[in-house]
Amino acid sequence: MHSKNTDFIYLNLMLHVWSRTPLTKYVLVGFLAYVFRMPNEQEKFTAIGYLEGWGYANSDIRGYVAALSILQDCYPKRLGKLFIVHVPYIFMTAWKAIYPFIDSKTEKKIIFVENKNLRSTLQQDIDDEQLPDIYGGKLQLVPIQDC
Repeated sequence: MHSKNTDFIYLNLMLHVWSRTPLTKYVLVGFLAYVFRMPNEQEKFTAIGYLEGWGYANSDIRGYVAALSILQDCYPKRLGKLFIVHVPYIFMTAWKAIYPFIDSKTEKKIIFVENKNLRSTLQQDIDDEQLPDIYGGKLQLVPIQDC
């Protein structure tokens, strides 16, 4: 289950539009601010990447590769698991371009979750208190700008 030494991030990648703000900037600023706010006893975080509605306008291959580079090269031990949910077929084309840049340790932490197994898969690793309410948990999501 989601241990007290792990924190949780929910990423709605469908909301990112690459022509407005490069994902690299979004990830770098947001992730670093998040990491520096983590208490010392928290070593890892679990993330859910939400892709429903993802399309060409959201595609930022350079940004995705940069985000992975930040995670695996600069903070390799911080990522516990990344659950990628509601994956549209078109995303798999982008994934083929991103996949070669992922090292084997990071690859093992990335889990594509089928819609039919969504709740049960997430509950294996995330406590109900940390699982977003849209997946049957108790956590109400708050936009980062409202934190």
